[in-house]
Amino acid sequence: MSLPVHLYQPIITFGLGYIITIPIMLYDWITYPIYTAFSTENIEIVEETKPSGSKEVIPQNYKLILTNEKSNFNKTYTLKEGKIEIPFDALNLSYLWNSGDQEVGRQYQYYYSVVDGKGKEVLPISPINGTLFHSDTNFAKLADLAYEKGKQIEFNRCSKKFELETIREGYKYIMDNGWNLREDDWIVGEILKRACHQYKGTNSHDACLSDFRSCIRTVRYIDNQNTNYQK
Repeated sequence: MSLPVHLYQPIITFGLGYIITIPIMLYDWITYPIYTAFSTENIEIVEETKPSGSKEVIPQNYKLILTNEKSNFNKTYTLKEGKIEIPFDALNLSYLWNSGDQEVGRQYQYYYSVVDGKGKEVLPISPINGTLFHSDTNFAKLADLAYEKGKQIEFNRCSKKFELETIREGYKYIMDNGWNLREDDWIVGEILKRACHQYKGTNSHDACLSDFRSCIRTVRYIDNQNTNYQK
């Protein structure tokens, strides 16, 4: 059985083309290591397998189940003309990058399985071997673009949720991990009070504080990217 996976990145329409292709012919199979092939527009993963001589089956209603524990991602895609299309920006590229790495926790990886029309498992749950992307500049560029795009989207959300002035005051004292120096406890408390005062005394207060700290990381990152040194 082979499972080609194509990451197609159109030049203009970024974010619209993550394609997982399932083969038309199924065999009894023995799995071999995955290898990759690259061009300027495609990143292809192919999982080589060795047919054992059994007869071919034409899957008309096979489905691919793609999951990620950390992001609660669990979606089923129906095979159409031998292909399954998944929007590129529907995936967390960091988790895709981590997939198949035994030193990375399962929750930070994507897993897939294939079932037939009756829900019977055809391919068992396996991690996508994202470690093979690590040496490829094409995927790295796509991952960087997706990361920057995600940061900008998050920046826009944060700027609507909180006053940017308050966030920027916060990142002078609050680190990316949400901690601060003990000597800054009082001023940090005042900043947090200003950010989430409307939720004080409600069940949403802690969620607001957590979101504010998360926004500090994002706004600091974008501000740093936009800061140029003038000689």
